[in-house]
Amino acid sequence: MIAGKDAPRLEIRGLTRRFGDVVANDRLSLSVRPGEIVVLLGENGAGKTTLLRCLAGMLAPDAGEIAIDGRAARFAGPIDALRAGIGTVYQHFALVPAFTVEEQLRLAGWRTGMANGPAELGIEPASRINAMPLNLRQRVEIARAMIGAGKVLLLDEPTSVLAPPEVDVLFATLRRLCANGTAILLITHKLREALAIGDRIIVLRAGQVAGEQTRVDGAWPAAIESELLALMFGAEMEAAQGEAPAAANPLPTTAMETRPPLLSVKQLCTAGGEATSLQNLSLDLWPGEIVAIAGVDGNGQRELAETLTGFRMPTRGTIEIGGRQVGRMGAARMREAGIGFLTDDRLGEGAVATRSVAENLAMTRLNESTFVRRGLLNRRAMARDAAAHISHFDIRPPDPSAPLGTLSGGNVQKVLLARTLSARLRVLICLKATSGLDVRTANSVHRALRAFVDEGRAVLLLTNELEEAEAVGDLVGAIYGGRLSPLIPRGNDSSAALGRFMVGAA
Repeated sequence: MIAGKDAPRLEIRGLTRRFGDVVANDRLSLSVRPGEIVVLLGENGAGKTTLLRCLAGMLAPDAGEIAIDGRAARFAGPIDALRAGIGTVYQHFALVPAFTVEEQLRLAGWRTGMANGPAELGIEPASRINAMPLNLRQRVEIARAMIGAGKVLLLDEPTSVLAPPEVDVLFATLRRLCANGTAILLITHKLREALAIGDRIIVLRAGQVAGEQTRVDGAWPAAIESELLALMFGAEMEAAQGEAPAAANPLPTTAMETRPPLLSVKQLCTAGGEATSLQNLSLDLWPGEIVAIAGVDGNGQRELAETLTGFRMPTRGTIEIGGRQVGRMGAARMREAGIGFLTDDRLGEGAVATRSVAENLAMTRLNESTFVRRGLLNRRAMARDAAAHISHFDIRPPDPSAPLGTLSGGNVQKVLLARTLSARLRVLICLKATSGLDVRTANSVHRALRAFVDEGRAVLLLTNELEEAEAVGDLVGAIYGGRLSPLIPRGNDSSAALGRFMVGAA
């Protein structure tokens, strides 16, 4: 460890963290200087989130050292990390929705006259968290993390809920913090954003530092994107760089005239309350088609997904499946009718973290004779079924008995996708199917969705990334405040118009 005034603000030496036989962080070493932004890149399962949790005091390393300003630090819990000067902004905000801004900051320890108060944030102290747009909530979240900390700021996928203009505001905030000497360690899977904000980029692979790149005089080395992808994926770089599969050819107009769409929604409305109400929303999903809709979180994507899959009842409008109006059917009957749901809440709604991969894969099909023998679960059959899915979807580690909660976010998503696609579905509703996934895993999800619709089925892809919607969808739209923009065929120059609609500027 380097001591004295030349010491890094944050230094990690030989940090190791295991989960049973899985080594998530393997003798990992890195440092961050005062006023520097270091970005951590790596595919899902590379060890990024495990490292952040060790630094935040959520996990105890099995070996290695952590130092703040040259002094060794050991954390028995998150409070110790805060006292050492480390603040953390998690991917999902740790705010109390019913609190005002001032109440939230006081809960974090702020007192009148201290830094990071409401006045510095430019937000009315009496504003309630649940009434604020996401970019302002994130500003409060960062202030909360900096109260009582201030030396080091850790951020996990901080742009996952932000529209492009809000990302620019966030990056300006981080630069201001750096100017005051804060060291920032930021985790992201978005290569372009890493290049936009980072002073240095460190790539993790298999729990180790695979390499790093440094910005020199404001510029990155030539061919930086290819070099970073090579560090992330090695020999698999070409697969990672490959573009999403080409869109399927649309059905001839005559076919669309002679048969109904697989799913048709007309003038759909839902109740408001704490949720965003849908406002006279209409769309059709045809066989062989992916319709992709982009929107900032909180603008009706979840409400639309839940309404189409029977988890939320509409107040007005019609839903038709194959030309037949279905009325107010619940989730079980919608699934029986062939409407599937891939949720973004992977370990909350989508799966049981403490149960095995095999159990989660079979969970929605336990009434099938394949998995039941003489009234008892046939666990051998479940293990064989899981092994086939693990091989086909490249789920890691390839262990059907592993608790699902020990897998990385990307591999959890592969499990849920494998389970969903094994059902007898006509339409699949996907809510942020690739959120938090590295480029290779995201592309594998896109390929699976394209294969699904190539069999004459349809996908509604709801995403908060316009770039993904335009790359994957046959028809592309945007949603804001529960209202849907006109759908535009893929390949049209629609980015500017849809981007404006996403932030309510259309």
